[in-house]
Amino acid sequence: MGAYLSKYHVAINGQGYVLAKKGGIQYYRKQRAPEFVNKFGGGDSSYRDASFWQFWVQTNWRNGSQQLKYDDPGKFWKSSDVNVNSLEEMTLSRKLTSMGQTASGVKNKVIETWRASQNWWNASYGYRKQLTITAATGSATPSGYVIRVTEDTAALQTAGKVLASRNDWRIVYWNGSAWVDVMRHYVNTTNTYFPLQAAIAAGQSDTNYYLYYGYSGETTSQQPSTEANFNTVYPMFGTTPDSSTKAIYYFREGSGTAVNDDSAGTNNGTIAGTATWAAAGQQGGVETFNGSSSRVACGAGADVQLGSMTLEGWFKISAIGAGQFLISRWEDFATNDKAAYYLQITGGGNVKFGIQRGVNIDANITTSAALIAGTWYHLAATYDGSSTAYIYIDGVQQATTSSGTWGSVNTAAGVVLEIGRNQDDGGQSYFSGDAQHIRLSNLARTAFSYTLSAANQPAVVIGSEITTQPPASTADMYVGASDGKIYKHDGATTFTEQFDCRRLVWFDTTANNDTDMLVGDQAATERAQAQSFQLAAGQTLKGLELYLKKNAGTPGDITVRIETNTAGVPSGTLADASATGTITAFTTATYSWVSINFSTSFALSASTVYWIVLKIAAGANDNNYAWGTDGSTPSYSNGNMAASADGGGTWTADTAKDALFRVKGDSTEVNCSLVSAVGGTQKMLFGVGSPSSQVNGEARIYSFDGTTWTLEKTFVTATESQVMSLAEYGTTATLYAGVGPQARVYSSTNVTTWTLSKDINVPQNPGYVFRLKEYNGVLYAAGGNPEFISTKHYNGFIYTFDGTTWSNLYPFTFTTLRSCEFYDAYLFLGTYHGHLFVYDTSSLNPIFNFKDLYNYAVIIADMKYFDDKLYIALYPQDNSNETNVGIWVYDRHGLSLAYTISGAAGYLALQNVNNDLVVATGDSGYVYKVDTANYATQGNVQMSYFDANLPSITKLFADVEVKHDPLPTGTNVKVYYKFKESDSWTLLGTSDTVAGESKVMSFASGTNSKKITLKIELNTTDTTKSPKVTEVICRYALFPTRKWQWNMRLMAKKSLQLLDKTEETLTATQIRSNLETAQSATQLITFIDVDATSYSVLFQDITQDPWVLNQDDVLEDQVSVTLIQA
Repeated sequence: MGAYLSKYHVAINGQGYVLAKKGGIQYYRKQRAPEFVNKFGGGDSSYRDASFWQFWVQTNWRNGSQQLKYDDPGKFWKSSDVNVNSLEEMTLSRKLTSMGQTASGVKNKVIETWRASQNWWNASYGYRKQLTITAATGSATPSGYVIRVTEDTAALQTAGKVLASRNDWRIVYWNGSAWVDVMRHYVNTTNTYFPLQAAIAAGQSDTNYYLYYGYSGETTSQQPSTEANFNTVYPMFGTTPDSSTKAIYYFREGSGTAVNDDSAGTNNGTIAGTATWAAAGQQGGVETFNGSSSRVACGAGADVQLGSMTLEGWFKISAIGAGQFLISRWEDFATNDKAAYYLQITGGGNVKFGIQRGVNIDANITTSAALIAGTWYHLAATYDGSSTAYIYIDGVQQATTSSGTWGSVNTAAGVVLEIGRNQDDGGQSYFSGDAQHIRLSNLARTAFSYTLSAANQPAVVIGSEITTQPPASTADMYVGASDGKIYKHDGATTFTEQFDCRRLVWFDTTANNDTDMLVGDQAATERAQAQSFQLAAGQTLKGLELYLKKNAGTPGDITVRIETNTAGVPSGTLADASATGTITAFTTATYSWVSINFSTSFALSASTVYWIVLKIAAGANDNNYAWGTDGSTPSYSNGNMAASADGGGTWTADTAKDALFRVKGDSTEVNCSLVSAVGGTQKMLFGVGSPSSQVNGEARIYSFDGTTWTLEKTFVTATESQVMSLAEYGTTATLYAGVGPQARVYSSTNVTTWTLSKDINVPQNPGYVFRLKEYNGVLYAAGGNPEFISTKHYNGFIYTFDGTTWSNLYPFTFTTLRSCEFYDAYLFLGTYHGHLFVYDTSSLNPIFNFKDLYNYAVIIADMKYFDDKLYIALYPQDNSNETNVGIWVYDRHGLSLAYTISGAAGYLALQNVNNDLVVATGDSGYVYKVDTANYATQGNVQMSYFDANLPSITKLFADVEVKHDPLPTGTNVKVYYKFKESDSWTLLGTSDTVAGESKVMSFASGTNSKKITLKIELNTTDTTKSPKVTEVICRYALFPTRKWQWNMRLMAKKSLQLLDKTEETLTATQIRSNLETAQSATQLITFIDVDATSYSVLFQDITQDPWVLNQDDVLEDQVSVTLIQA
């Protein structure tokens, strides 16, 4: 730099230059450049003015709550306890509510559902078909909504399965505890209508409805015949219509010319002209109008002389193109005061509603929206009798244009109410189309919850015909825990132990206890008792449970021994040195299960007779205990009792009795479950084993068939201490079990006999098959960890099986796979280290990593498809003490934190139980479900950082406006902001005005930054209510830094004298060429100013006008240049 300035005034791109001057004044100017946005660093060298406010608007909350890149503008980065998946609204999530605790301190690892058998509704009925009713994804289906069932009953009658009277054609509903024979409207041989008995949430299904038929002796009928009956079948207007209802026309007659008024009124109608009855309406029978002569005249009673009013009904227009009146009391409008009101379809398909106030004086409103021919709509027009009128389409208030002045409506006495035409001047504007369920009310109604648009109609699927008793429509929930026990939920808040998977063999049907076998002193006789047993496989024994009570006196401690067998009785020799223990004396005089654990576990051999011996030391027994025994119908096939009258010295076998006992193995955990009918009987299967054990024989599978628990399989081929996964796969139904600590997959077609299907030994002999999952016709086996090393989490793998061949799909040497789930045509894979992968049958791609994005030390322990989303359960990695755990949700657009529970150490299992998402926690023993009736008390979304796609430009922030539905009492919306992640959140403002719909929150004057993120927080103190945010608008202006601009003339002259009196070695051409090269490079260059300050600049302009021709050199003299600071 010093060398330059000793010779030159300035330097550009490493070359020095001398400023030109005239009259001693140098041609040099430095000034602030005009305001501009320099996007040159992003490859765009254009400029634009920034003197106006701009807006960042967020309205579409369906875009997802967790984008995979936090710098994606307009999307969301983080969220918690909010629902951001609904159209143009964000609410608090439904909260998790406790279902109870299985046991203190246990990990709940498995949730399974079992549908116990229920009685057939009526044994006289021979057939039934299950109905699956599914609400549209965009809208719930409300209770009472009329459901249409389309089934060919004529074919059933021909087959002799249903009566011609259809008395035995029934809709029956299971409400969870009882059957309900539902009143239904059988319209014709293919259409039956009935009211929904319970609401169905959006996108959910109800399978509790059935068609029953096939009872030739049925004499009763559920066909409606009275007004009350029809109001029951079609309850949209109330099973008992309110006093404001002045007329109802269901068009339920099906024939003739009479149309009944099914309200309390008497405005019955008569069909005139050519109208026809139809059966396949939106919700029952319909009347079809021909558009030229047909209408229904309904009388001129005082009930329909309305001031305040609501006119409503379901209509389907055949064609658009001419004005058509739907409902009217309108006669001689131009000459007298007989007109009153009308509901009309205009020639453009718009809905029009009007009233008359005097001769030739009316007021009306018309919708902006137009109807589509051939589509059913619920139309409603309301008027408060003085000034306010509305039109609703499918329950949604419409934008309208108004004409005329509103006021009191003509009473128009004597004018007939007509459906299907306007009788003004002799009749005109006939309706062409279908109509049903028309109601007139004498007040302006504001809600039409019984309406659904054509796009939101529920779907009805009719199942196959069955004649045998099916499973129940609601499922019992079972939870398998780390204590080896399986618990059943009572449907409220209590879990009860159902089975202990430490049991190796047992005979424990307490209902068969009919004999007391005494242990201790009985009339000076020392009684001892024994029961023999055998194990199906060599296993390790740890303890016993015995069904005992104190029978008499105050007996002492009980000595318990496991002895070998000699000649069919106890030998007196312990099966192992550790096979003895003591039950401390107790005083309970009723039978209960009493446990004893031996000091050290020990191994017993398969198919070998052992004896459980109970006795009391001689001289210490002051009377006795009783051992509960089946003495009448003993059914334990691998043992029997023996009795001793001398304290166990000699024994007598008693093959007619079996004592109640349970033999228990070492500690174990319930790892997996499956409900399957492989083998011919539906059973609930549980795979167990100790994850830290390497003892052969501890990998077991138990089953439950609704009545009996059975030990189906003990794996003993090699070192197999745990069953980690179960699946059913194949066209020939086959069970598969994944075991460890040497990764193997076994198969079975009968639950009890298992064959090795695959020994997984790549990469580097992995140890555990954590998951088995069928996807796209292929079975996937996923797992990892080195064999015999449960604490090292690498050596991951995923193998595939196509029914014939196993293939190694991908190695995961850096982690292990712990969860799999099928969602949206893809297989999602979760790892021990918090990676989420997706596989599409051809490629595997990572889509998220909790470690990289959040530095969370979490395991993706389980995933579950539910409510058209993928829910993800997180659990801390070993010894990490990670607290950032929760239930996350993936909804195609991204991930969000959906639920957290205070105090929960982590989440291990997810399950759909009776259409509820159920969550099992680790370490606390609690189970939770999503409470669809209550909201979380607080939730938020943090938007991605916003920089207007101009990361280098400062923005001046003015305010944020948050818009929402009217705020319920006890709710508020807060807005926070910050400029970088290390900043703390700053509260910008709170919207908390009850019934308020928006609030503008201003930044402090001069608040500016290059980027910003907003956090929108929703709060409620009433968990039945939630704020509903619809839009957030941030107002800002671009505020770029003012840059320097230089205008200079540089000397380009032969034999140029430099500042140090030396001569420039470059010719004028060379000087010019250097400047042109710098200018044409279109890149940032270095400029050293006259004060030796260095700048990065853009060479904006070079002017050649001052150059002149010289005889000694070409084009020399001066060069004008303009530089702009970058």
